[in-house]
Amino acid sequence: MDGDLDGGDGIEVVLGGNEVGGFGPGFWVMGGGFWTDSGVGGFHLQRRKDDGCLGSVKQRQQWCDLADQSLYLQENRFQGKIPLELNRLFRLQHLNFSSNSLQGEIPTNFSNSLRVIDLRSNDIVGKIPNSFGSLSKVIYLDLHSNNLIGGIPPSIGNLSLLKIVDLGRNSLTGSIPHSIGQIPNLLVFGVGSTKLSGIVPPQLYNISTLRHLLIADNQLTGTLPQDIGVTLPNLTHLSVGENQFGGPFPVSLSNASRMRILDLSLSNLSGPVPFDLGRMMKDLRWLNLEINKLGSGDASDLRFIDSLTNCSKLEILGLAENGFGGVLPTSIANLSSHLNVLAAGQNQLVGTIPLGISNLINLTILALEENLFSGVIPFEIGKLRNLRRIIFYKNKMSGPIPESIGNLTKIFELDLEDNNLNGTVPSSIENILGLQKLILSHNFLTGPIPKTVGLFSSLTFMNLAQNAFIGVLPLEIGKLNNLQGLDVSENKLSGHIPSTLENCLKLEDLFLEGNTFQGSIPPSFGSLKGIESLDLSRNNLSGEIPEDLAALVLLKNLNLSFNNLVGEVPLQGVFGNLSMISLVGNKGLCGGIAEMRLPTCPKSIKKGNRLGLKIIVPVACIIPFLSLVLLLVVFLRKREQKNKSLSQLVKGDDFLRYDLCFLNYLNAEYGIGGKTSIEGDVYSYGIFLLEMLTGKRPIDELFTIRQSLHEFCKVALPERVMEIIDSRMLLEDPTEAENDAQKERVRQDKIRECSVSLVRIGIACSAESPSERMNIKDVIVGLMKIKEVFLGVGIHGRRQMRMRLTGEGTSRD
Repeated sequence: MDGDLDGGDGIEVVLGGNEVGGFGPGFWVMGGGFWTDSGVGGFHLQRRKDDGCLGSVKQRQQWCDLADQSLYLQENRFQGKIPLELNRLFRLQHLNFSSNSLQGEIPTNFSNSLRVIDLRSNDIVGKIPNSFGSLSKVIYLDLHSNNLIGGIPPSIGNLSLLKIVDLGRNSLTGSIPHSIGQIPNLLVFGVGSTKLSGIVPPQLYNISTLRHLLIADNQLTGTLPQDIGVTLPNLTHLSVGENQFGGPFPVSLSNASRMRILDLSLSNLSGPVPFDLGRMMKDLRWLNLEINKLGSGDASDLRFIDSLTNCSKLEILGLAENGFGGVLPTSIANLSSHLNVLAAGQNQLVGTIPLGISNLINLTILALEENLFSGVIPFEIGKLRNLRRIIFYKNKMSGPIPESIGNLTKIFELDLEDNNLNGTVPSSIENILGLQKLILSHNFLTGPIPKTVGLFSSLTFMNLAQNAFIGVLPLEIGKLNNLQGLDVSENKLSGHIPSTLENCLKLEDLFLEGNTFQGSIPPSFGSLKGIESLDLSRNNLSGEIPEDLAALVLLKNLNLSFNNLVGEVPLQGVFGNLSMISLVGNKGLCGGIAEMRLPTCPKSIKKGNRLGLKIIVPVACIIPFLSLVLLLVVFLRKREQKNKSLSQLVKGDDFLRYDLCFLNYLNAEYGIGGKTSIEGDVYSYGIFLLEMLTGKRPIDELFTIRQSLHEFCKVALPERVMEIIDSRMLLEDPTEAENDAQKERVRQDKIRECSVSLVRIGIACSAESPSERMNIKDVIVGLMKIKEVFLGVGIHGRRQMRMRLTGEGTSRD
């Protein structure tokens, strides 16, 4: 067989929707031919996850050209350049390589038989070839979403058969060629989201066949023709926003009877909107007039909404950021039941929200922010059960938040900030379990913060600032595991700051200032590793500043001013930068960096309560030794007093029961009448060790029936151990740090290794089943190895030892 391209007719090659990785060298040509099957009418691999058909083609190894049909390779994972050998497919008419990862430039020698070129959604670079102008049969050219640069070749205007051209989402520059206006039957012209400038060629507005004119998000100038609705009578999609146009609203658009999407946002348009705009637009689905200069603050500005009642398919109505005045007309209630979005914020609207708005049962977004609305939030709003977002901030609404708000169970954003609302937060709010943003700040709300806020497991931001809330900050706030921002400042809250906030590990901003909180700053705040801003100012807090705060490496703004704090100010972390911290109004503070100009601390109040691993490790080692000594005493006493009952023995030597339980960490079996045992003491030791390491107590609010201190530590092994370790143990003196970065990394690795090992021992000792607890002798062996590594020379790398806890598990004597 020679290399002539003389295969059968009617061939269609389809490889769409596969996971083929790339073009193999032989896929395209072998000695000048194309691999495919000349005996079949189609080559299909569309939307499959294998390349079996491709394999069978390779096996056949027959030669042909693609006689008169299509080559579809869309939605695969092809990479590399578009093969130059495509020019050998001289009868190829349809070429679709869309939605792949092709790189390189577009070949300049495509076949003159091509009618469809679809290369959208790739990574193609370079310029649009000027040679495209010679492909006289092309009717469809789609290069959308690539990395093309340069200008649009004027030769494109030579393609007299062209109906669809989409060059959007590239980095094209220059202006739109006037030659585009010479294409007589153009249906779609898309250059949105490029970098084109200059004016739109007037000829383009005279192509009466044009249905889609997509030129938004550029730097185009000039004005929109006032007669555009007449010269382009077939327009169904007009998108011209985010340019530098100006001038009045084109009145003739009222004649665009086929319009479905009209987006004139960010077009610098001014003046009134035609009162009959929607009179003929029965198919209109999207009307976006946002961010212009429309309206004049007049009462008749929104009169055109009456005409929109003819648009029975309307889904989006965007009127925000204009100059519209007057009231929201009652005809709003007669808009399409398909309406999803009503956005009229940042205007000059007055009056009340029409009760008939409850007819818009498919609304998902209702945004009326930054207007002059007054009156109450209508109870009828509770009928809009598909609402996802209510945005009413910066109005003059008054009265209570309606109880019916609890019917809106799909809401994820409720923003009523800066109104005149009063009363309490309705109890029904507990029904909105998917709430992500709750913003009620700058109102006159009273009463306690509901404990039910703990039900909002998806909540990311809660702002209740500048109200008149009373009572305590609920402990349930600690259940908000996704909370990133909490602001309850400027209220009348009192009591202690709940330590449960330590569970909000995603918290970045915490503002509690301007209340009457008392007690100390919770040391558990050291668990908030992601905190960036913390304001506790103007409260009645007392005690010392927890050193845990110095370990918060992301903390950039800390305000503790005007409290009753005393003691030494830490030196590390945020405390080392005066521009990040405010401590004024705390007369009992001393020390700190020199720039703070605080008095020197007396030696008697120098901080000396850093537990640290250097203390934890020896203490952890001593206690098991003590246990063995006491057990030996028990054994000898038993031999001396064989005739005495166990109860008599314990009565006479009560101290034995507390050899490891001197802090009342008794095992569960003791509490139900179980006998004193070494297994129980091992359990108590394990809990004691875990408490020293984490700084948490078994009775803390964090722990429930479902999660104990044991489980809390167990799930952290091994990757998250350093997150649960009490940060006070990691605050070493600066003199102990290594100057050499590599040695310091070794030291930190040792600290982590020892911490993990200690937690493992604590977990092994506190297993629920006595038979699963670690043998006390194995505990001692493991602890001695940890002690040698951490406190011995090995910590500085001069002697390396790999720790092995040989006694972990259930081994016993």
